Amino acid sequence: ASGEVPYTTFMVSAETKEKEPEFVESIVRAIYKAQQYVQKADDKDIAEAMQPFFPDTTLADLETVSKSYRQIDAWCADPVMTEDAYGRLLDVIEGQGDLMGRPALTDLVDNSFALKVMGQ
Repeated sequence: ASGEVPYTTFMVSAETKEKEPEFVESIVRAIYKAQQYVQKADDKDIAEAMQPFFPDTTLADLETVSKSYRQIDAWCADPVMTEDAYGRLLDVIEGQGDLMGRPALTDLVDNSFALKVMGQ
């Protein structure tokens, strides 16, 4: 029912994009590699990979989380942020009371690095 939610975002200044494009590209490439892993790995493997970041959570619970995300198609398959996914991200932020406006996707998102690491 929810669809993709950008659970990982990467923000840099315009200056960093201009002066250190290789750095930006390397981070986006790492995100894409992780996204490809999540698409191919089973829920048990994903739970084991998440365990160090959630030491107080059981592997069984983390596996349930992975299954749930997969069932609602919440895992993003690539680093390109679509209008729909961006809207869902804004909805989440807005629901927390932390959003003062809804900026346009094109004002905040540069998908050029994502497209490059995907070979497009």
